[in-house]
This record gives sequence, structure tokens and C-alpha cells, in this order.
Amino acid sequence: MVAAKTKVASRSSRPTVPVEGGLAVIGAGFGRTGTSSLQEALEILGYGPCYHMREVFKDQEGLVKWDRVGRGEGTPDLWDDIFFGYKATVDLPGATYYKELLEHYPNAKVILTVRDEESWATSVMETICPAPPLWRFLYRITGTSSPKFNRMGLNTIWKPFCGGLRQARDREALIAAFRTHNAKVKEVVPPEKLLIFNVKDGWSDLCTFLGEPVPSVPFPKLWNSAAFKVMIVTRKKKTIRRLAVGGCAVIALVASIGLLSRKRIK
Repeated sequence: MVAAKTKVASRSSRPTVPVEGGLAVIGAGFGRTGTSSLQEALEILGYGPCYHMREVFKDQEGLVKWDRVGRGEGTPDLWDDIFFGYKATVDLPGATYYKELLEHYPNAKVILTVRDEESWATSVMETICPAPPLWRFLYRITGTSSPKFNRMGLNTIWKPFCGGLRQARDREALIAAFRTHNAKVKEVVPPEKLLIFNVKDGWSDLCTFLGEPVPSVPFPKLWNSAAFKVMIVTRKKKTIRRLAVGGCAVIALVASIGLLSRKRIK
């Protein structure tokens, strides 16, 4: 084993130095298949910075760029702009476009992260799948959701993956889409360029595939469902607080109008 290479790119700012040759690794696995753990693992192995959904927000124009991709404008120049300075990409929305990215970065290798489909569906429905209609409405009117992010998510993730928001909240439709996505990756990507990988298996297969020595640190385990649920609960609490404040403001306004009306009548 060898010592781990410097990492933490996932917690740093957007890179400003170009990477020769562009992406070397393309993650084709859908969200909640261990993509955060793979991101950290790739950075440990020296394939950092590694792009992930969180990287979208490090770019002031990130949502706009991915919105263009969702509208079918994924040009070579745009790919190079989005992934400027990154050696690898995992997770969404990049995983939706693994085919286009491989065509643009033909020397890259592809990693399809997988897990048991039933546990995956449970995890998705408890974490990243679109909120129920009522909560989406409440998020929108209280400003606790981003219209740009919601549009990007719909057009770059849910529509191409399973057809839309309604299907994304249907367990059977989700599992069917998961199977179709994984099967398509195996069909599209040449076998010598593809690793089908479960993060529970640790370093061995990943390092063999990439031709890297096994690090002396444990394989990362990041962003489990519990951590995601905390984030969702926090968002809901924030929404409820804003609703309460707004409700009090409306009541106070109505009361003030009523008081003024009575004074005028007198």
C-alpha cells in the first residue's frame, strides 16, 4: 500500500487551472449509488478535482450552463467550460450525459456505480427525488427552493432518466429507469473502458481498473441517507418558519386595515 495523495478538492473552490486532456474518469452511476464516496476516492487517487452535483454551485453560471445542456445545447465548448480544471466527474447531472462526455473525452474511463435496486429506490425516495407537490409549492412561495435549480433538475435528470417528476416519485417507475440506465451504460461503453463498481467493495477493483496502487487509508464512506434527511428536515423547518412569519404579517396587515376602516367610519 501507498500513502494517500492530497485530496479535499470537493471542499475547495472551483478550479482555475486547466487539466491537460480534460476528464480522465466519467462516472455514469445515478445518484445515491455511492457517488460522494467515489468522488473522495478518486481525489485520494489523484483524480481531483472531481466534479459532483455540489460543484454546480461553485460556478456562478453553473445552473445556467446546465440549463443549456438540458435544452440540448451540450456543445464541446460548453463541456470544456463546465468541466474546466476537473480530472473526473461523478454523480448528477454529469452521469446523465456519460455517452456525450465519452464522445468528447474519448480517452476517459467510465465507472458505473451500482447497488441493490430496492435499497437504492428507498434511498432516492427519502433523499434526492422531487418533493411532493404540496411541499414543492410551499418551497416556491417561501423562496426556499431555486427555480433555476428545479428547472435544471427536471431537464437534466428526471426527464431523461425516468420521464418527469411524477415518475420520479413512483417506486416501480424509478426501479425500471434504474435498470434501463444501467443496461444502457453497459451497452454503450466499450467493456475495456467500463468498471461496474459497488463502493462496498473498496479499493481493489477501482485501483486495478485505473492502474493505481491501493492507498493506505480506508475507502471513503460519505453522505449516507441520514445526513441527507437532516438537510431535508432543516429545509422544511425553514419553510415553516417563513410561512409563520408571512402569516403573522398578513394577519397584522388585515388587522391594520380593519382598524383604519373603523376609524374612517367613525
